[in-house]
Amino acid sequence: MNNYESYKKTDIPWLGEIPSHWETKKIGKIFDIRKEKNSPVKTKEVLSLSSMYGVSLYSERKEKGGNKPKENLEAYNLCYPGDILVNSMNIVAGSVGISNYFGAISPVYYSLQNLSEKKYSKYYLEYLFRNYNFQRSLVGLGKGIQMSETEDGRLFTVRMRISWDTLKSQEFPTPPIEEQIQIANYLDWKINEIDRLILIEKEQIKELENLKQKYIDKLIDSISNEFKPLKSIFDFGKGLSITKENLGENGVRCISYGEIHNKFIFSFSSANPNLKGLEKTEGITISKFAELKKNDFIFADTSEDLKGCGNFTFLENDIKRVYAGYHTVVAKPILIFNPRYVAYYLESNKWRKQIRMEVKGIKVYSITQTILKSSKLQLPEIDIQESVSKKIDAFVRYKNALISIMDEKISNLQALKQSLIAEVVTGKIDVRNITIPQYEKVETIFETDNIDETEVQDYGD
Repeated sequence: MNNYESYKKTDIPWLGEIPSHWETKKIGKIFDIRKEKNSPVKTKEVLSLSSMYGVSLYSERKEKGGNKPKENLEAYNLCYPGDILVNSMNIVAGSVGISNYFGAISPVYYSLQNLSEKKYSKYYLEYLFRNYNFQRSLVGLGKGIQMSETEDGRLFTVRMRISWDTLKSQEFPTPPIEEQIQIANYLDWKINEIDRLILIEKEQIKELENLKQKYIDKLIDSISNEFKPLKSIFDFGKGLSITKENLGENGVRCISYGEIHNKFIFSFSSANPNLKGLEKTEGITISKFAELKKNDFIFADTSEDLKGCGNFTFLENDIKRVYAGYHTVVAKPILIFNPRYVAYYLESNKWRKQIRMEVKGIKVYSITQTILKSSKLQLPEIDIQESVSKKIDAFVRYKNALISIMDEKISNLQALKQSLIAEVVTGKIDVRNITIPQYEKVETIFETDNIDETEVQDYGD
């Protein structure tokens, strides 16, 4: 890659030097913030913004996280096609995108209108907002900061509001419009190629997971013993009758349905990351089922999809006081068995099909004790259980080793993507004379697609 012929210094720490013929402009000179209210109601279509999906229609979102829109949309602002939408609470995590829609937006969002399309390319400007050096420069300028950093240096925040007055005073590099367009087109092409490589790695991970499932099903299907209902193997009871609000950083550790679905599918142990704790026990009944012992199984009693119905975890070793939390069903062994064999059996399609046929629901599926008790599995002799579990364990170790390598490749590619954006939009690399070929676009993969981002709705002034 070539550098520009000459550079000049700027007073902007995150930017440093820029090509001599470039300028810098305050964001407030490039954009005007759109403050048009949806009153009287001009649209009932609510727009959503996330680092994962960019700007989307709330009604079509893949994930319905965050607070739901208000019923009265007159307090909302309007966003038009071509506006750049920014989440003031999460801009340091790259929560920004170009809107293709006319819709209503929460006051948390800034809808930025390009003041001159003849001078500024919205596509180039979007990349500037996604530049992690710019995002880092905002750290400390917001209110209510809570921030974390991923292993590859990316930042994400739970709640950090950057005011428009603060944002509009920040400066962006502004090359001539022709260069802006070329830079945006070049980055579209190169990032598409990087995303293609990431997609290959992710497809390979999916295939390995599918192979694991096929291997489990093959070994489980080879078992010829008679079926036993789970009620003859376990005693069943409920976890604690608490809510998320009862949990904090201290107290007795609790594992609730969310951790079962997302963190500790299959098993957990004392080596697992810390769980939230029950800080106050006053007025809360601690049943014999709620306090967990080694080899206890804990099921999530609700699921948002059929695939998750029957998700569980089991306690691999003795932990000094750990509770089953909210929305859980606890199964305590009354027979001697190999817990890993039973766990793999509960992962098999042979068992999951039983559950899926019985659960009821539309958006949320309930998994009751009655359903679990009546489901059946096969318990061969203990030596056969151990043989089956050891074979699957060996396969899982091999699979996890390969996935670890692929995850590292994905992390490196995501870091490369961020580095490329940072270098090109700030003029460290000259792409003016690069011919951009025709290429097939792949599904966009955002840098934070592995982050559980909370969309914060704020309806104040």
